[in-house]
Amino acid sequence: MNVSDLGTILGVWAHPDDEIWASGGIMAAAIVNGQKVACLTATKGGAGKTASQKKWPQERLTRIRETEMREALSIIGVHDLHWLGYEDGKLAVADKEQAVAKLVKVIDQLRPDTILTFEPQGITGHDDHKTICVWACAAAQAAMTSPVVYGACETTERYKKIGRYCDLLFDLYFKTDKPFMVPENDGDLVLRLSPAEAAQKLKALKAHASQTELFFKMPLGKKYLKKQCDVECFIKL
Repeated sequence: MNVSDLGTILGVWAHPDDEIWASGGIMAAAIVNGQKVACLTATKGGAGKTASQKKWPQERLTRIRETEMREALSIIGVHDLHWLGYEDGKLAVADKEQAVAKLVKVIDQLRPDTILTFEPQGITGHDDHKTICVWACAAAQAAMTSPVVYGACETTERYKKIGRYCDLLFDLYFKTDKPFMVPENDGDLVLRLSPAEAAQKLKALKAHASQTELFFKMPLGKKYLKKQCDVECFIKL
């Protein structure tokens, strides 16, 4: 599938940096095509781990990660950013009906053709990731338009080559021993990033420094970043 076929794109994510890890290349390609791209994030990531408490103290992390996200999206060329205003780590206990209504309001305003979010297991098993997928699918069904929803997933190839090794070092998959994955050729939306798209994505990931600095410092982390900038894979939900 060509990125141009996706029309207007809305990313629906749980935390700052989700959007770049999963779809930085797709967003960059869409912007070059002249497509409209917007991003909605449920939380500002205040409960996340940081690469350094000295550089990015937990008590300031919400503001830090918001700033990082704006910078990362600016690198990609996306300037339409929306927040749902929920607390990091608490999406699963939030009022689903209220949350979906908030999301429907944004969808009806932007009228996207495509919504990008997580696959149902959230790649890492994070409850926030799984919950935002549920909200995104429910909101797409309730909206005035009928956007197609795609869920980001790990690829079998990337997991076997490096993901499983990085998991031991970086706890990549967080709350699951093995992520849901599909072979690259079986994905419903697969983008093999051009060198320019990969460079943009890498630069945007670097902007999320409180979360990614250790990847950039360690040889195994650098290899994983390179693989993340090779291919983006989604399944249709």
